[in-house]
Amino acid sequence: MSSGSATRGLRAQSFPNVRISDPSLRYPEEVSIAVNPKNPNQLAAGANINYLFTSSDGGMDWNWRQLSSQYGVWGDPNLMFDDSGVLYYEHLSGQNWSDSEFLWRIVVQRSGDAGMTFDSGEQVGLYPPTMQDKAWLGLDRSQTSSNGTIFTSWNEDDKYGSRLPSDSSRI
Repeated sequence: MSSGSATRGLRAQSFPNVRISDPSLRYPEEVSIAVNPKNPNQLAAGANINYLFTSSDGGMDWNWRQLSSQYGVWGDPNLMFDDSGVLYYEHLSGQNWSDSEFLWRIVVQRSGDAGMTFDSGEQVGLYPPTMQDKAWLGLDRSQTSSNGTIFTSWNEDDKYGSRLPSDSSRI
């Protein structure tokens, strides 16, 4: 079978474009979106710096708010639902560029109600004065004893943005 014949039997579907952010929001970018496997009508999206968007009708209508944490929320959102329907929102820490602990940790916040409420967050990767960046969540779905385990990876920089050979980065 040629690759073209595999698609001949499929009818083209048209889906509406739905804007999920309010036009007045300042630069929502670096978007991550997650679908609840227990209820595919529940979606959540995050965008820089601290935006959370939720939908309970498959993405036709959206609500938004700004997420907060005891460690601050400073972008690079990564969202994921686990297989039980718990939503995780992972992000960088800090209040602003001059915060003394800016980007010192990765923060993971948890929601049991599809993003209506979140806990205050747990920190990982705290190793001052290194700076953490670009965290990404993963879920073990293997048929092994680690099934359901949540993992994260990130980039750790001796000095964020440095071009000095003495400064390095690790994953």
